[in-house]
Amino acid sequence: MSKLNKKLLKTDVHVNVDTIEFELTGMPFENYSKAEVTLMDISTGEIRERYGNFVYMVGKSNTHKMRVRTMNTGRKLKFSGSPFACVHGQNIFTSGDVLKGCQIAIKRAINKFNIAPSAENLENWLSGDFNLTRVDLAVNFRMSSEAEVVEILKQVGHQLIERGVRISSYGSTVYYEPRCGKEYSVALYAKGPQLRRSKKYKLLPEKEKLLIEAGDILRVEVRLRTADLKKLHLKKASSWNSNT
Repeated sequence: MSKLNKKLLKTDVHVNVDTIEFELTGMPFENYSKAEVTLMDISTGEIRERYGNFVYMVGKSNTHKMRVRTMNTGRKLKFSGSPFACVHGQNIFTSGDVLKGCQIAIKRAINKFNIAPSAENLENWLSGDFNLTRVDLAVNFRMSSEAEVVEILKQVGHQLIERGVRISSYGSTVYYEPRCGKEYSVALYAKGPQLRRSKKYKLLPEKEKLLIEAGDILRVEVRLRTADLKKLHLKKASSWNSNT
């Protein structure tokens, strides 16, 4: 396994930011969808909160979308999605800059929904003065072939089971989700097969080139949720930098 360990324990890896979820506050936000969910006090009939349905900001070639919704009767604006995937049409090779990804989403939402923040609010948002609720990070390890990727995933799964680690699997994908993924989760999978199964890239002009590029990639994804972001002191978007 020394060969395997050497490949997976590289120090010169590039971290790719994928899905980010965050919430903006500081001004009243309109419901940008045509529908909403209403929470009502049954005993009094009083409306307690209103939540807008998700609306979408469509990315390049319609491959990825950012979701946006108003929450807490317009006191919060929630974002969910992969900003860099929206820009580039794919989430395999992206930037490692979490704050930049948030800035992309914020600027797009301001333009699409005609949001008019004050100068102070805009400065606070673009500087990262808001809370993150989820960050997905991924590293691509290039192997000699797709067959080697699948074989390594089998070895990793067997090793974890032998060490008493509880995992789940689907095909060749290995999932590690302590506490049912409430804090963080890890997924290891072959990017090539996953990309071929996906229907979202059918309109992407670079699809065939992307399939070739991803064919021998073993991808490791870590999903950080609110509790873990708080423990790591990374809950604020401004806490992330190039050394994170």
